[in-house]
Amino acid sequence: MIYKHMKTCLLLGILAVVGVIASSGLISLLYQEVWDGGFPSVEFQFRFVDVNEVPIRGVELRVLTKDGDEAFGYPVTDYLSDSVPMSDENGLLSFHHLSVGVEFSGRRRHLFFLIPVETGNGIPRYTVQFLFDSTVITSYPYHKLHPHDLASLPTVNRDVSHLGKSPSSLPDHLRIERARLPAKIKYRIVTKTIVVPNHN
Repeated sequence: MIYKHMKTCLLLGILAVVGVIASSGLISLLYQEVWDGGFPSVEFQFRFVDVNEVPIRGVELRVLTKDGDEAFGYPVTDYLSDSVPMSDENGLLSFHHLSVGVEFSGRRRHLFFLIPVETGNGIPRYTVQFLFDSTVITSYPYHKLHPHDLASLPTVNRDVSHLGKSPSSLPDHLRIERARLPAKIKYRIVTKTIVVPNHN
């Protein structure tokens, strides 16, 4: 009889603990945090060489959305339908992202007030591809091109005239024509050398 009573008390205790945990989890999800963000202004300087370190001219940039469509004007500001960045005689391919303020936003809840749970759109996903003779030689998720120590990188100032006109398909908040831009734009410089094997 005593054993059955202890077993019943233990079961009720377990159910009470489970109920408290479940309730705290549900309550924690009622609180929502809204955040705004954007990619920083960066000048990417990618150099393409073969295995003998000979520069490769003619490597083209392509930027795709998560659905595989070409993404003109954002997040690469100077990737346009009529102006595609291409590596020069030194193998250097430069492209830019110009920050014009808030570019995207998201919502975040914390399960049990500890575990972040993202809702909404969040950080948009793009893929940056590099092609030679119409063949993709390498690709990267765009957001991973930005190093964590961005503030420690060197900077360069570029005349605002180096940027083309934003595509009309871009929403207003991403169009550079809508932003009040200085005559000189300050970019952080991200450099990378990419060795292309089997290049003839």
